[in-house]
Amino acid sequence: MNPNNPVNPVETLATVSALTTPVQVLSTEIPTANVTVNATVPVNAIVPLNVTPEITPAAPVVSIDKKNLLIVTTDSFAGTVDELQKAFAAQNPDVLVTVITVPERKILDNITLLKKSDIIIGFEPNTGSKLTGENIINKTDIITGDSVVLAWDGTKNSVEPLNANDWYYSLFKKGVKLVILNPQNDQLGAEALSAVHLSDRYYGLSQIFPTLIGRESQILKTMSANIYTINVTFPFSTGTKLIFASSRPDAVAFIKNGSARYGILSRSVAEQNGLTYLSLPPEIDLSSLSLAKIYNTVAIRYFAGTKGKETVQPMEYEFSFPVEHEITEQATNFGNFVMAENGQGILKSLGYNSTSSST
Repeated sequence: MNPNNPVNPVETLATVSALTTPVQVLSTEIPTANVTVNATVPVNAIVPLNVTPEITPAAPVVSIDKKNLLIVTTDSFAGTVDELQKAFAAQNPDVLVTVITVPERKILDNITLLKKSDIIIGFEPNTGSKLTGENIINKTDIITGDSVVLAWDGTKNSVEPLNANDWYYSLFKKGVKLVILNPQNDQLGAEALSAVHLSDRYYGLSQIFPTLIGRESQILKTMSANIYTINVTFPFSTGTKLIFASSRPDAVAFIKNGSARYGILSRSVAEQNGLTYLSLPPEIDLSSLSLAKIYNTVAIRYFAGTKGKETVQPMEYEFSFPVEHEITEQATNFGNFVMAENGQGILKSLGYNSTSSST
């Protein structure tokens, strides 16, 4: 425990799997989001942050020296950042990298942590707007993009490959189950619902969303002032044809064990997990910045109130430096690494779009 810290939390030792040897990281068991990392120990590891209440500014969250690099990322991007930081650390052995993950849907529950970090990476545009609104960051840079795809287990002969022209008819068939992420847990779930709605518009139909989503869940869709709002306040499904997965690994497991025949996921998730997938037209798959006006005709209602509704944006991942923290040489070098050929090559290998193809 830091003797200069007036707060006296209950400290426990948690072993974290580092890139080389296990290290000891101090954490707390009290019901706050305070995280204390022992800065005297070299750390190159992912440290998940599972608690999300507001961090009280009374206790320092992280203490690091100038040779350390503290990265905060979202839960959905953590595996990607792990690959990036491994490659960066190999080229910069004098830099000790610590990565802490936070749930993107509850990222503002960790404001103090965000302000203390060197770099925040892997958040989507709506999250970037929230961080800007709280004066945590003042600008963002796009590092990569993604797209919504239809995925299935191509090793199963019993699963019919989907056709680009009429894939929805395969999903309509009796006994065919579809899995998407719970939109309250993961942004990808909301993006999947948006893609289903946009499919009706693109194909000139009106039955895709009602058949796959409306009849199978308590998710409702309304229209006002030319904006379609999908209400996911209570994302309950019947389980007859639609399954809401609580996490990305769960969604992949449902597909591979046969509980669901198809999934509406992202290209990066499909490629990283060996799933076969069908790419959708850019008017549907949320991949293009130039088609943002089409995507913006859809909004997601997460909860009541003015802050509970978000306009659908292209699937872009961004990074930024906190405004209240000195931009260190290590943070600048990591950002440059991600944007350069090596970093973009890693992202491409993980199924993401390059920054040039996201426009």
